[in-house]
Amino acid sequence: MLNLFLCNRAINGICFFVDKFMRIDINIGRAKKVELIIPYASKYIMQEMYMNSIITKKTFMICAIILLALSGRVLATPMPDFTLPSAVDGKDISSDDFKGKVLLVTFFATWCPPCRQEIPSLIQLQRDLSAKGFSVLGLSLDEGGADIVNELVQHDNINYPVLMADSEVVSGFGGVTGIPTSFLVSHEGKMVRTYAGYVPHELLKQDIEEIIPQEVKKSQRARGGKAGKKTPEPARSTE
Repeated sequence: MLNLFLCNRAINGICFFVDKFMRIDINIGRAKKVELIIPYASKYIMQEMYMNSIITKKTFMICAIILLALSGRVLATPMPDFTLPSAVDGKDISSDDFKGKVLLVTFFATWCPPCRQEIPSLIQLQRDLSAKGFSVLGLSLDEGGADIVNELVQHDNINYPVLMADSEVVSGFGGVTGIPTSFLVSHEGKMVRTYAGYVPHELLKQDIEEIIPQEVKKSQRARGGKAGKKTPEPARSTE
């Protein structure tokens, strides 16, 4: 009877996750779908094991903490190539301009309260870590044009590049289902972590500093913080 019960639960679980898999954005690749479904599957399996006394409450809590810590990890896939216009002056900026840098790419919109909330943190990260080969890169999803985004850049004194995103770059990052959504990109151009929603400043800073190459850190200390290719600066409006 126990085996029959577990078999029925397993079948129900498989049906649930197949349904979840099929409902994920059709523009997202298979590997990305698998990556998104893993946290759901792990949580489901742990709950079933705990509810049926297969694991203890203590083991369940330990697994839950580990899963939470790993849930933001993504497969180390290359950041997509792109060329997008600056929200400030309309000049094209390419992904090649950021080669060799650690990036925090954040999708946002001017009308999004959590996006506005994280701007001071992003400005501080840019100020503190840009000399170590790091840059924030804002990708706006505003449909009202660049002028409204430029107003935000000037009003908040944003010190990192802000570009106008298109559907191609959104698809290239695996699809964006909510904002803000951010991707941490290594100096090798690999996406190594993703964040959904507002993220505390200290957590972002810790994650970023963990992947800054040691040779860059040593070089910065030796040369007084003057290393690496200069990040494109957001132009300032003359109006």
